[in-house]
This record gives sequence, C-alpha cells and structure tokens, in this order.
Amino acid sequence: MSTSSPRPSTNAPDPLARITSSNVFTEIHPHHVSLCRSEPNYFAMLIASALAILAIWIVTALALIGIGAAILRCFEGDALLMDAFWIGLAASVAFLEIWSLFLRLSAWATLALLCAGILCLLLNRSTIFARVGPGLRRARWAILPYIAIVFYMALRASGPCDHYDTGLYGAPAVRWITAFPAVPGLANLHGRLGFNCSVFLCVAAFDHGPLKALAFHLFTGLTIAAILVPILLAWSRVARNESPTPSDWFYCILAVPMFFLATRSQIVGTPTDEPAAIACLVAAGILFEELCRVRTRNHRGSGARPARLVAATMIFSLAVSFKESTVAFAFLAWCLAFVYICLQHSVVSRRS
Repeated sequence: MSTSSPRPSTNAPDPLARITSSNVFTEIHPHHVSLCRSEPNYFAMLIASALAILAIWIVTALALIGIGAAILRCFEGDALLMDAFWIGLAASVAFLEIWSLFLRLSAWATLALLCAGILCLLLNRSTIFARVGPGLRRARWAILPYIAIVFYMALRASGPCDHYDTGLYGAPAVRWITAFPAVPGLANLHGRLGFNCSVFLCVAAFDHGPLKALAFHLFTGLTIAAILVPILLAWSRVARNESPTPSDWFYCILAVPMFFLATRSQIVGTPTDEPAAIACLVAAGILFEELCRVRTRNHRGSGARPARLVAATMIFSLAVSFKESTVAFAFLAWCLAFVYICLQHSVVSRRS
C-alpha cells in the first residue's frame, strides 16, 4: 500500500505545454526514437519543421541585415555584412523595448520590423550584393560545412523545450509581453518576472500568427548560426594560409565553444546565457580585429574603422540587454573603444 499522499488537483496551465504540445517538436534522442518512429510520417514532419526553421532564420537575417546596413550608412568607412546583422538586431531590440513600454508586443511590431528590413535591404541591395559575391567565392569550401551545421541545428531546434528556466519564468514573461505593455510592479507577482531581459522580447516578436508554435525554437539557434559565419571565414583564411591575422586565430579558437553550443547546448526555450555570451564574443572579435588592424603590415598607419568600432559598442550594449551580468566586460570594451575613437579623431585633427 502506498504511503505517499495524493497531489492536489489544479487547473493551472503548464507553462511548457504550448511549447511541447506538437509531435513535430520531439527531441532526436535515443530514448525517444522508439516512440517517434511509431508516429506516421515522423521523419517527413521533422524535415519539414527543420526547413521551416531555416526559412524563418533566412528571412529574419535578411531583414536584420537590411536594417543594419541602413544604420551603417551614417558612418564613414566600410563594414561587413555580419556587422550589419548584429547592428540590425541591436536596433530591433531597442525598437521592441520602446514599443513594449506603451503597447503590448503584437504582430504589428514584428510586421513593422520586417517591412523596414525589407525596404532597407532593397535600398542598399547594391552594397550588400557587392559584398556577398566576393565573400562566397573566397569561402566557397566552407559553404557546405556551414549548411550542414546550420541544418543540424535546425533539427535540434525542432525538439521539445527542456530548458528549466523557460517554464519557471521565461514562457510566462513572454506571455505577459504579448498580452500587455510593461506592467509596473510585475516582479511582486514573481521576482524573476522583474528580470529585464530582451531575449524575451525577441522570442515574443516571433510569437504571433503561423510562427506561434515555433517562437521558442528560433532565436538562440539564429544567434549561433550568425557567429559561425566569421568563424568559418577565419578557418578558411587559416587553411589556405592567406596571411592569417591574430583576429583570425581568435575566431578559430572560438570554434571550440561554438561547436559545443551548436551540438550540445539548449537552444529551445528562452535561454539567456547563450545569446549574451555570443553577443559579447562577436563584439570582442570586432574590437580585437580593429585594434590589431593598425599593426598589420598591409594596414599600418590606417587606423581602425569608425563604423566597426561603433558596431562593437552597439553589440556590447545588446549583450547587456540580454544579460546584465555582462556589463563589466562591456564597460571595459566601451572605454577602450571610446578612447581609441577619441585618440584617432585627435590625430586626424592635428594632421588637418
């Protein structure tokens, strides 16, 4: 006879129920395979889910690149497409934060960002396409590995959410964001709902219309896919011995933790550690590349490009909005970037 007391019944909804309700999002794991294969058309559904996630990542990346390219036109100097992606993400997060102060985060906010991104992409298409062609030719050997890794991440992103904090406060925070504007005193209901994390805004931006079932499966994988681009480009230059710079070796070292994130980390739900760490590493890579640029033989005396330094400071700000504990690292980088910009401006003023 069992001595355990019966659990009280409750009608409270499971915060993870909506995330894992569909059979499409079943984790590829040995102890799940026997159950999954009994479902009709399981593999076809899994591939369809992964392809849908890939399509959403591509459209989102193009829109963010368009927004970032429009912002970078305000600064002198040349900038890379990945800088445009991250600046576009930082600008989009700032827009969502302002929107959520006064209105609930509805589909209109997402549609406004998408339309703005497509419009800016069309207006800057000549500059963007001029970058894409040479970049693909220089790193053509890395295209297939990149596609394979990203497709594998899309398969992993099709699995269920096993991120504990998503059920604890992440999913409820997204529901509050999509239902109401910023609620004063919400932390009195649950302390963790007071965390001002913009990852929840990014997830909530997807949580509308046909993307509602995929909202928790998109954002973290998108950030990992973005940082893999400079890593594979650096590996391409090192493998072909094209005068690799210290920044190339920095990105090559980053391949180790990024491989772990792509293959083993929790990418479904509302994890904040991964997007914050990725944003910090991207910004640090840009800053390190620009500071090393003046020491290379090909660019001696040319100085760092202001657009890239601005990109680094904006991405560090994005990292702080993802997780406030990154502020110490970001503050040091901000000081370094601002001091370097001021010194470079004073040198140019004395020469003129």
